Amino acid sequence: MKYWIFTLYFLMHALLASVHADDGLYFYLECSPGQDCIQLAYGNGKTESVQAAPVQVLARADIQSASIQQGEGIPLSLKIKLRKEASAAFEKITGENIGKKLLVVFDNKILNTPTINAPIADPVIIIGSGYDEQGPFWKRASWLQDLIKDSNRARGRSIMIYGIVALVVLLAAFAFVLLPRMRRTRPSHPE
Repeated sequence: MKYWIFTLYFLMHALLASVHADDGLYFYLECSPGQDCIQLAYGNGKTESVQAAPVQVLARADIQSASIQQGEGIPLSLKIKLRKEASAAFEKITGENIGKKLLVVFDNKILNTPTINAPIADPVIIIGSGYDEQGPFWKRASWLQDLIKDSNRARGRSIMIYGIVALVVLLAAFAFVLLPRMRRTRPSHPE
């Protein structure tokens, strides 16, 4: 009987750990004296003391779109656009904590530690890749992979729609503007 209870406990613990591991992006504030704090690690093993509870958790439902961003001089990063409610909460948190470090955490590892300089009202957030031996963090989150794919598909449809609209405008311009002018400028042949 004890073996079954231990096995059941172990399976439930493993299941809960795997669900929590990639279910969101967690934002913690740096720890101040007198606060309840925990230690979180970076990908390289270095640790940082943070407040025990995250100030905000972003799940798939909080993110409108996501894309991979990379360019010359720009490191590989994830660009996410927050939904209105999540963006308002993020603006409030950053407005109340100017001068503090805001740690971005995924899978219990610290990805970035920017210092808050002003309230962030822009719904677009760029998060560094958090490289470690496993590669960029979004590769380990199936929900982020799905969101990136969905956003890319939507972007592709938008480009296609803009292309079709541009083609229709060109055809209309040709039919209504250029074609009548071409007819008027034709030399008439005497019969």
